[in-house]
This record gives sequence, structure tokens and C-alpha cells, in this order.
Amino acid sequence: MKPVLLTLLTLSVVCSTQAGFIGRIFEIFVEPEPVTVELYYESLCPGCRYFVETQLFPTFYKLKDAGIVQFSMYPYGNAKESQNPDGTWKFECQHGDKECTGNLIEV
Repeated sequence: MKPVLLTLLTLSVVCSTQAGFIGRIFEIFVEPEPVTVELYYESLCPGCRYFVETQLFPTFYKLKDAGIVQFSMYPYGNAKESQNPDGTWKFECQHGDKECTGNLIEV
């Protein structure tokens, strides 16, 4: 889409110059890509909950229809993973096993 706009701008300037409209102002409106906000959080973390409730959700609510921001949330946060000898995985979450379960539910 951008090369087409550049070509149109070039064509407009050339046509305007040839037509004697030097100094005319051309405006091109390009819709920018939305800003991506990604949050890696912990399902039972009080600090994460406070941030989501007081900062992220109010911002999302105000901008949800504007098309300028895209939010993604990943319930992983401060977790650590390790592979067991049998090939399965073990996860340890900062706030215990219930938080690991909460993270899985929220995925």
C-alpha cells in the first residue's frame, strides 16, 4: 500500500507542476499499524492484578474502538520450567502451584 501512495504523490506533484499549481499542498493519510502492548503476568500476583485493574483495563476501555492499540495478555509471568528425565515438563510459579493452575486456566 505504501508504494502505491508514493507513486500517487509523485504523480500528483508532477501533474500539479505541469498544470501550473506549484505550491499546492497535498495531504496523504496513511493509517498506521496499531501499537502492540503485550503483558506477561501472573494469575495470583497482587501487583499484576493491581496493574491490570488500575492501568491496563481503563486504557483498554478508553481505546478499544480507536484501532490504535492491540492488547495481548500472557499468563506466564515469573514462572520457571524444567524438563523431567521422562520428557515431561515441570513448572514452578512464584506464588505456588495454585498460580500455575490459574495460569493454565487463563490461557
